[in-house]
Amino acid sequence: MGTPLVITVDFETIEGDGSVTLRDRDTMAQTRCAKEEIADVVRDYCRGG
Repeated sequence: MGTPLVITVDFETIEGDGSVTLRDRDTMAQTRCAKEEIADVVRDYCRGG
């Protein structure tokens, strides 16, 4: 149980490039992507992609 994905807003998001970090609880993988793309990335994750 728990939270499978976490979206992190950090200094780079606010002061830099506007990207966010998506962290996967199970694999501990971290992916940076543009905040405008995060909905698509989460949708793909939920669909198993």
